[in-house]
Amino acid sequence: MYISLLRRVWLWLLLLRVVVAVPKLVVENDDRKVVDVAEFGFLPNGRLSLNLTHLKWQDPSKPGTGAFYIRKGRAVQDEYVSLPEEEQSLPIHYDTRCFLNESLIADEVNDGTSIVRYLPEHTSELQETFYVKEGEEGIWQVLFVSCKDSAVSYELLIEQINPNGNYLSAGDIPLPYVYMVSSAAYVTATLYWLSLLVLKRNQSQVFRAHWLMLVLLLCIIINKSLQSVKSSK
Repeated sequence: MYISLLRRVWLWLLLLRVVVAVPKLVVENDDRKVVDVAEFGFLPNGRLSLNLTHLKWQDPSKPGTGAFYIRKGRAVQDEYVSLPEEEQSLPIHYDTRCFLNESLIADEVNDGTSIVRYLPEHTSELQETFYVKEGEEGIWQVLFVSCKDSAVSYELLIEQINPNGNYLSAGDIPLPYVYMVSSAAYVTATLYWLSLLVLKRNQSQVFRAHWLMLVLLLCIIINKSLQSVKSSK
């Protein structure tokens, strides 16, 4: 009986794995020079996709442009460690007029540790896809940079996928299994507690508090199951 109930629970969890829409970032009349739009832990063969739409500058006559500045994971770490200690302590000044003009950014692009994709001037859309190569795994950071003295509006859809269609960041991949094991443990405890309440009702007194404990266990099972489903997407 217990095995049959466990199978039903796992079937219920599988049915809960519905497709979840990737949230879209909507920005309106933003005058910030740099916006941190994404940070994700990639494994080799991961994929980063940017889909920019409805790009509109409040004052398009102003000089300058915008760009996506993407810093790669382990490649950035290796490059950083190879620098002298005095250079490691120097911060990147994101609040300057256009920090992409700094020599450090140009060096990163030339070394392949960063990517800069400038926004189109005569269209409001941009689509780019980047694949994580061996040695580039780690935390990738995506920044939207405005080098124009004008507020900007846009919609941005970011898709970050690790191998095998996994939408979890590299450090969060074990979470679904942890929640599933925890849920299974609570299911076992609940079945045992239920057997004590039902099978031994005539042998000992059963109070309302005992049934409330059963309800509490059921709530914990539901919570852990939903956490497992949520973290597996």
